[in-house]
Amino acid sequence: MRLKNILLAVTVALSLVLLSACKPEAAPISIEKGWVRAAPPGAMASAGYFEIVNRSDATIEITRVTADQFARVEIHETSMVDGQMKMRPVAALRIEPGQGLSLAPGGKHLMLFEPAEMPEDSDVTITLYDGDRPIAELDVPIARSNPYE
Repeated sequence: MRLKNILLAVTVALSLVLLSACKPEAAPISIEKGWVRAAPPGAMASAGYFEIVNRSDATIEITRVTADQFARVEIHETSMVDGQMKMRPVAALRIEPGQGLSLAPGGKHLMLFEPAEMPEDSDVTITLYDGDRPIAELDVPIARSNPYE
């Protein structure tokens, strides 16, 4: 009986150690206020926006983005060049540890091309990648204007 109690105590102790080692990690990034601009029927592109914070100890580079209702997604930046607003693709979004980034109209944003369909008041699932590794998936509403303002 004494040996059985000792074995039980050792098993419980080992289980607690293993469980504490398997605690889920805190999410490396947080994403808020995501949305995709509703486009008129027949439009071949739309834009996506969100706010992101890197909560990890390492730099994160978003190098690729996919969206379930679009054939292709690119990261773009709008800037003033020679008195004109110009939009150009960006290879990646680099976010240092503890820093944040806002994708917003008139700045960095997602360009979503060739929509399958874009009914207003529905959601789009967007996946962010660091290289080939998916780092976040978010469902964002399709809206005519920023639903968070």
